[in-house]
Amino acid sequence: MNLLFDTSPEEVPDQKKKKTARKKPATEPARPAQVTEIRPVEIIGRSDGDYTCDCGSTYFDILDDFRGKWLIECCFCGFKMDVLAVRTLRPAVPEFVFFDGRHSGMTLAQVSETEQGMAYIKWCAEKHKSGSVKEACKEWLVSVGYTATQR
Repeated sequence: MNLLFDTSPEEVPDQKKKKTARKKPATEPARPAQVTEIRPVEIIGRSDGDYTCDCGSTYFDILDDFRGKWLIECCFCGFKMDVLAVRTLRPAVPEFVFFDGRHSGMTLAQVSETEQGMAYIKWCAEKHKSGSVKEACKEWLVSVGYTATQR
């Protein structure tokens, strides 16, 4: 076959081809898998009326306080933003938790959801021997709208 260009490979008869040495792939030492712990975000306080969200809400949970700034989250739509801290606000008071007895470790809201919970809270508000338990139960009953005339 007659071609315009010669397509046969050029070979040098007396010269051997050198093989290139292959580098072994660098193997990284096996690292243990990183365990990431996802912790629930604790609400350290509440803000009411100091900031306004795009959804129109003025109720925010304070999630973080760092270097004079707060990370706040809208209670309705969940939008988060960094804002300058308003130091006139106090952090949220932790809820009352029973420390012993049948409802040990439960808040008043959790106790109220049990079968005889509301009756127990009403009894505590009237007759419990501990003054702090009595006061906490009275305040909680008022906050949920319970009046002494309801039975």
